[in-house]
Amino acid sequence: MHRLVTIGVLGIAVLFSFPEVPAFAGATGYGWSDGVGVGADAEVHESPEAPSVRSGNSTRPQCTYDVMGAGDVDIAEHMAKNGMGPTRGEGPGTWYWKTCIDANGFASGTVAWIPQRIDPATVARRALQYTSLSDPAIGMSPPPDRGGVVNVPLWLWVNSGAWEPTSATATIDGVTVTTTARPDRVVWSLGNGEELVCDGPGTPYDPGRPEADQHSDCTYLFRQAGTYTITATVEWHVTWTALGAAGGGDLGVVRRSASTTVVVSEIQALNRGPA
Repeated sequence: MHRLVTIGVLGIAVLFSFPEVPAFAGATGYGWSDGVGVGADAEVHESPEAPSVRSGNSTRPQCTYDVMGAGDVDIAEHMAKNGMGPTRGEGPGTWYWKTCIDANGFASGTVAWIPQRIDPATVARRALQYTSLSDPAIGMSPPPDRGGVVNVPLWLWVNSGAWEPTSATATIDGVTVTTTARPDRVVWSLGNGEELVCDGPGTPYDPGRPEADQHSDCTYLFRQAGTYTITATVEWHVTWTALGAAGGGDLGVVRRSASTTVVVSEIQALNRGPA
């Protein structure tokens, strides 16, 4: 007898069904950097319990959702298959009792099938990918172990193979967040209080080519002999974008540095008169 009564209740509920089935899962994301690398987070927010939806507009019904018991689920499935109620979506989901109270205090009920957008075992799961930015590899000519010479241009460069944008991407529940770091310039600290700014990685010196055929826009001329600690700082400009959700922007500059020591010598010419 109880089963027949329940069918009747479900049938009545169907007559008062609302067309909308609100999604109770949301996804957000953001990009970030920490001075060492760049990362992207995509987060999904789900409730493993029956969702409760409240509208800030008092003229709209306020609805609550309660998970159906096993017996009622069987009936709802049967009615859906026979076209007597809300259709059952493909894939996993849950049948709910939906109760709404309008602005005048009148209550109405229906049944609702709400798809399960993500496995409940992964509720509030975070997808995270992290890409570290490597320290620059310093190139120099003459090389540090040979030392520099006063008033002779010192060629400076960093590994051009690492002079490429690098990205971290996270995707979850339809939201893809990408954080991208692009190398912008190299700031060279020469160890004597001066700096040299190069817009690119610099040009490596090729000892196998004639010197007259080579050129670099990133060279420095020491005027005094001494031992200098040279530091190369690569500045990465970091931005982030989102696909499937609002968001995106500029995260500023991340700096990665490396240092080396060079001894700069002075070559003196000695003029002698005839013996």
